[in-house]
Amino acid sequence: MIKNSCKFILLIVATVFFYACTQERLPCAQPTIMSVVMGCHKWIGVDTLGNPIFKDTILNHPTVTARDSAGQLRTSIYPQGSNSLIVHMSPISDSCQWIISADTTQVSLDSADVITFYYQSQLNFLSNACGYAYFYTLQKVVTTHHTFDSVQIANTTVNTNVNTEHVKIFMH
Repeated sequence: MIKNSCKFILLIVATVFFYACTQERLPCAQPTIMSVVMGCHKWIGVDTLGNPIFKDTILNHPTVTARDSAGQLRTSIYPQGSNSLIVHMSPISDSCQWIISADTTQVSLDSADVITFYYQSQLNFLSNACGYAYFYTLQKVVTTHHTFDSVQIANTTVNTNVNTEHVKIFMH
């Protein structure tokens, strides 16, 4: 009976050591590249108090183009019916520019708008599984006015919250 108890205890100790020495890796469950979400809106009038009323604007195959460090243009084409656009910022700069065309059927420099973001970047620890990521604080957004009427910063903090609209683009 003592032999069986010793074997049982030895089995328990071996099992505990086995699981204690096995490291389980948790996958990273959050974004590590932060994105600026831009919503497109159109002015439709004023309410009874004189406040402007805007509605989401559906874009017909918009494109977002950036010039990379080698001078090459990199374009993302969005599906028809998009009302928001997503861009990234560089952690090694304090500004970036994007060329946005609201409709790929009318792509020309005359109809595309250039939007420039000015920001501060800060390296943040996310977790052991995810490591580090850069968060950004938007300071200013400047745009041309071919199809854009104006832009407004809605939320200055660009972090892991993917449900935030950071910039509102008001269309003509």
